[in-house]
Amino acid sequence: MHLFTDDEKILSKLSEKGNPLERLDAVMDWNIFLPLLSELFSRKDKVISRGGRPHLDYLIMFKVLLLQR
Repeated sequence: MHLFTDDEKILSKLSEKGNPLERLDAVMDWNIFLPLLSELFSRKDKVISRGGRPHLDYLIMFKVLLLQR
């Protein structure tokens, strides 16, 4: 059985060993990208859709794209 406490143990072990993602997050101010990302992905036509999933956070998707490189 997989419990949330198992995830917490794994994450704490990674932190102890020096997780490179935590180090990157500590030195990088990601908020400087928010105005640009919001401008790029904002809906210009302001049409509000009542269906579908809510959009993913722009900043998280930007981080994912950078980490893939």
